[in-house]
Amino acid sequence: MKKITLLLLIMTLCLTVCLTACSDGPSYEVKTSSDGVWSYHLNDDGTITLDSINSLSENMTVPATVDGLTVSAFGEKLFVIIDDGSNKKSDKGVYRENLVLKTVDIQAQIKELPPMTFYYCTKLENVTLPTSLESIGAFSFFNCVSLKTIIIPSKTNNIGEYAFRQCTSLSTVIIDGEREEVPTIGDKAFYNLDENVPKDQQYYISDALNIFVEDISLYDATRLNEKRIATKEKTYKYWGEYVAKGSVKESK
Repeated sequence: MKKITLLLLIMTLCLTVCLTACSDGPSYEVKTSSDGVWSYHLNDDGTITLDSINSLSENMTVPATVDGLTVSAFGEKLFVIIDDGSNKKSDKGVYRENLVLKTVDIQAQIKELPPMTFYYCTKLENVTLPTSLESIGAFSFFNCVSLKTIIIPSKTNNIGEYAFRQCTSLSTVIIDGEREEVPTIGDKAFYNLDENVPKDQQYYISDALNIFVEDISLYDATRLNEKRIATKEKTYKYWGEYVAKGSVKESK
């Protein structure tokens, strides 16, 4: 009898540990900023990560500090509106268009723009990215149809797949700064989609797209192909598509 009781106790403890470890909730405490705008959590190094926005406005500044704490990172989908199900006609968890946000000045010295940061921000017209930025995540600006210009900071060495896909108004991309290598670029990063044409023609690079770079020789098609083969990086192949289209041009 004692063995059975002990076995049941062990099983109960194991189940409790498993349920705790598999919990969907975050393992950190989420706080609301004193101005009520941001939700954030404290990182091990004393900096903070911004998890979500509680109060959207047309023109927003992401400050370098919040409540006296240095902002070092964003959570995924920071500016994305996700339906909370409060409207009976809506579906909880569905992504909605952000029809509020128009300009964003990121003063926080973050290193990464996580995936889907500005996903479906259809009214977004202007974003100032920080000089510290090293990576732009996948789908970061997906369907930002009002965005016309973007400056990629000099430290940014990676542009994720579909990062600017469906940015149908985007005509000017400036790859800022002198570089020894081109930044890696993911599949269809600057492509658009036209569902009204045959499937083999649906994905396209806009004729209006201009990608301005300081050293055009880095984007030589032969050199890019040699680099891709030498490093086995398919990302260099993707640059070749924009070069072939004539989108890559030397800075004025």
